[in-house]
Amino acid sequence: MKKYLLLLTTVFAVLSANAEERNKIIVLSDTHLSDSRAHTMKYCWNDTVEEELKAFLDELVQDNSLKTLVLNGDIIDMWVSVGEQPIWADAEGNAVERKEYVKLIRQQNEYFFKSLEELKNDGVDICYIPGNHDMNFTAEDWEYISPGLVCYQSEAPGVGTYYPYPDIAIEHGHRYCLFTAPDPISHKTVYGADAEGVLPLAVFTTKLASSLEQKTGIITSEENDPGTAALVRSMVENAEKNPDTNEMRLSLISIGLGIMSNNFKDLGIDTYPMSIMADDLNGPYYWSKQVWDGKKSDLFPEFYSIANWASRCEANKTLKPVSFYRAAAAELVSDYVDEFAFSQMLDEPACKVKLAIFGHTHARRFMRKTVENKGEVLYVNPGSWTNPGRYKDTRSYVEVKVLDNGYDVALNRYAKETGTETLQKYTLVTDPSAIKNVNQPAASDTAIRYNLQGVRVDDSYKGICIENGRKILVK
Repeated sequence: MKKYLLLLTTVFAVLSANAEERNKIIVLSDTHLSDSRAHTMKYCWNDTVEEELKAFLDELVQDNSLKTLVLNGDIIDMWVSVGEQPIWADAEGNAVERKEYVKLIRQQNEYFFKSLEELKNDGVDICYIPGNHDMNFTAEDWEYISPGLVCYQSEAPGVGTYYPYPDIAIEHGHRYCLFTAPDPISHKTVYGADAEGVLPLAVFTTKLASSLEQKTGIITSEENDPGTAALVRSMVENAEKNPDTNEMRLSLISIGLGIMSNNFKDLGIDTYPMSIMADDLNGPYYWSKQVWDGKKSDLFPEFYSIANWASRCEANKTLKPVSFYRAAAAELVSDYVDEFAFSQMLDEPACKVKLAIFGHTHARRFMRKTVENKGEVLYVNPGSWTNPGRYKDTRSYVEVKVLDNGYDVALNRYAKETGTETLQKYTLVTDPSAIKNVNQPAASDTAIRYNLQGVRVDDSYKGICIENGRKILVK
């Protein structure tokens, strides 16, 4: 009997220890999992790193310290498809219903979904934040292919921020970029106030780039060109000094369109008929009516207006207004996205956030700074899991270990043969009460709420606040 009790005590102690060790958050971004056409037609963004991703997920399943897996946008890719085919299509390019296409996405990437389900069954929380390439892969789509699998974080269509603690903010980062932020304003302007579409201009240029790759077999590196970035920075500085200069605004848009489209005149196509851009969310995109003939001042009049961008920022719930010029240049100067993390959150003494994690740029970042009246802050971008020929900062992720007085934050790179390599690491010391008191309480009528400055509020508070690690709007 004593031996039996001793065995039970030992088992209970081991189980308790394992439960207590779940203090790790993993942030994975930009895997760009797509349908079978991307593989067979050779415009896939992640086929050469797929085996590495499988091995990495297998290791996560074995990690008893993992508490939360954060999928930080562009995990699913519903933009990359050739121009002459609809986005929602089968392997032969024939149009299918939305639910059928969602099932096809899962079938092509079954290993990924099976790994997530195994993690969920082991007690790991899985948080999903929409990016630009998956802003139209909704919470309903996730629920359809795997009920109850993810906690979908979204405070507006196509954007979301996850707060595992009030001093950590995790989001994709596309909401600050003119070409990739959701665009409900232009859709409503063209189709009427009841329009629900949000897809922005970049989905058009992405399809064009995919068409060019499929035709030529040449994969173009998406890395920012230093010379172009320096030129665009200079243009932005001049434009901000003279904000009424329409010519400068048009020049920035023209450069962005020209580079993002990968010179799609090489396709031998002067016009794109409306039918190839048809989308079940909101009909044909209005910009697909345009002709690429060098008359850039005639293109997309609503899209490139400063007033339109200000309204989009409000609709997308940016914490502060975002410079139109920097937003227009952000796809050409990825450093601007890093700067948005600071200007929106980290540089603000009144904002509780001390650790911000973005994705979107596919460029690794690990940036530390001391802010007056706030102390040390840290910004990290994990890079991506895309093919090395397209982006060099691949097969990497962010690891956050929760301590009693802060966080151990690491930027890691993974290889199937050698395992995990820590590229950079830092211990960020914060207010320990922020960790001990608000570790995602169970949902209830008395759930703890905080405002966006990290101050605890009661039930009488109205406005945007954080509850159970996510933003909610209390009216």
